[in-house]
Formats: sequence, structure tokens, C-alpha cells
Amino acid sequence: MAWSHPGTLDTTIRLGFGTVPGPMAALIHLTEILVHGIDLAVVSAQEHLIDEQQLEYLLTTMRAPPSSNSLRQAHA
Repeated sequence: MAWSHPGTLDTTIRLGFGTVPGPMAALIHLTEILVHGIDLAVVSAQEHLIDEQQLEYLLTTMRAPPSSNSLRQAHA
């Protein structure tokens, strides 16, 4: 998904498990990149460079009940 295309966050995105609002799809994509990036860093003995405050924010956001409005406001 090209997140830089105008209006992408205003659409719905079809994922493997169903269709979700654009902001939720972007958050899921970010989480996947972060989690699997950490996996790669751990198995390749890379230095731990995760900002704990940003990681906590992402975890809190992912645990919150789904709402495209709250996701859009959180990242506005």
C-alpha cells in the first residue's frame, strides 16, 4: 500500500481478515513493520534501538477499542 497517495487514509483497505478503515490499516501496517523489525534485530544480534515511549504509545493505541476517528485524531 502506498501510504503517501492522497486520500489513502480516507478509504477502506481490504486485508487478509477483512476490510478496515484506512487509519486502522496504516496502524496495523506500522505495527507489523515494528514487530518483525524487532524480530530481525534480535535474531541478528543488533543493538536495541527502540524508543520506549513511542513503543508504549503504539501498544496503548493497539490495545484501544477500534475506532477510525480515534486513530485519525491520535495521529493528526
